[in-house]
Amino acid sequence: MAFLVCGVAIDVTMLVAARIAQAIGAALLMPQVFSLIHRLWEGPGRRQAIGLYSMVLALGVALGQVVGGLVVGSDLFGLSWRAVFLVNVPIGLLTLALGLRHLPRSATDRSARLDPLGVAC
Repeated sequence: MAFLVCGVAIDVTMLVAARIAQAIGAALLMPQVFSLIHRLWEGPGRRQAIGLYSMVLALGVALGQVVGGLVVGSDLFGLSWRAVFLVNVPIGLLTLALGLRHLPRSATDRSARLDPLGVAC
C-alpha cells in the first residue's frame, strides 16, 4: 500500500521513494493480470476480458487526471494533495478483500515459488 506512504510522506524524498514503490508494484502486477485472464478465459471470452482490461486502463489514465485534480481542488478534509493518495486506501482494502474472496486458488499454492528470471524478463 505504497499510496498510504505517499499520503503520509513527511518530505519529498519519502514521497518519491513511495511513488517508485508504486511503479514497481504496478509493473509486477501487470503480468499477473494477463496470466489470470489467460487461465480463466478462452476464445471470445478471453478477447472480451482483455478488451475490458484495456478499456479500464485507458479510462484510468484519462479520468485519473481529472478526478485527481478535482480531489486536490476540493481539499478533502484539509489534506491538500495528500487526499489524492489517501483516497486509494479504502479502495485498496476493498480490492484486497474482493480478490481474496473471488480470485481462484491454485492447487500448487503451497509449492509455488517466485521465478526471478521470469519476473526479470
